[in-house]
Amino acid sequence: MKLNLSENKLTNTQGSEQGFSLVETVIALVTLGVCLAYALPLFLYAKINNSKSEIRTGALIVSQRVFDDIRARKISTLPLSPSTPEIKTATSNSGADRPIITAMGREYESRVTYCQISTDCGSKYRKFKLEVSRNGSKVYDLEANYTELE
Repeated sequence: MKLNLSENKLTNTQGSEQGFSLVETVIALVTLGVCLAYALPLFLYAKINNSKSEIRTGALIVSQRVFDDIRARKISTLPLSPSTPEIKTATSNSGADRPIITAMGREYESRVTYCQISTDCGSKYRKFKLEVSRNGSKVYDLEANYTELE
């Protein structure tokens, strides 16, 4: 090192280089790649799990709408004997009824079956089963009793 008295600075006359060498850069990139290789499956799992949760939440919303629709009816209007599934419909943009209910931007189909066993129903109560499906696979099901209070 040489002392430059006119500028009161120490200057390096050996000309050393500053920055990272190629080897250091490659090691850093390999380390980053290994870390990303371990983290990527976690991100994919979180995305898949989040999507499944949104689908289930939408099915729960649909089942709540259907259940509220059933509770709004008089019990005498509900079937008293085992019935074929009642498919809830929603009106499409074309005006025709479709067996689809939309919740959270996804389409679901719901089927309600009353009184599967003859002892499940009486003059003041009905037992029903609700199944909510999406793309042909069952997402949510619910069994409930509906009792008319006096």
